Amino acid sequence: MAFAVPAFGDDTAPNTDEYTLWNPTPDADMRSFNTDRPPKANSPYTVDAGHFQYETDIAVFSYGDSGGVRTRQWTLLDPTLKLGLTNRIDAELGHAAGGGRHSALDFLVNVSHPLDARWTFYSEVFTTQSWEARAQPLYTLDEALTFALKSNVQVDFGGNFGLNGAAPKAQLYGGLSQRF
Repeated sequence: MAFAVPAFGDDTAPNTDEYTLWNPTPDADMRSFNTDRPPKANSPYTVDAGHFQYETDIAVFSYGDSGGVRTRQWTLLDPTLKLGLTNRIDAELGHAAGGGRHSALDFLVNVSHPLDARWTFYSEVFTTQSWEARAQPLYTLDEALTFALKSNVQVDFGGNFGLNGAAPKAQLYGGLSQRF
């Protein structure tokens, strides 16, 4: 479980400090729909008080060749669930792939650009540097598109492409996010 706290200048919605999980933000005062999908970067936005949001991979296909070993892997439905406690704090529940614990540091540069009112393009360069013995750094170039089906429903699809031998050659995915 994680708690997210927004950055200063989050959104220019009216003052909604009085809203809580038990006194939800009315639809008219809700901020624009924001997700942490599809890039690996997490946004500073929280879910409005008293509202629920899910963000999930529908399917992810990964493949690669490392050290003479070919890998092919499918992941289906890997959701993150979010609940707005206040307009500045939400609770999030998700699953970390791979299990176990290790120390690593992630670096990324992410840019996005709306193509029109419903489509947004994302591009990201990502690396993770692990402190595990014999672990190699991973480098990827990640590209994605999102499409707003409705004001509170978004689909996304994209690919993360390995830039070195330690990273999977590609991870292709499609996802869905919705706010209630």
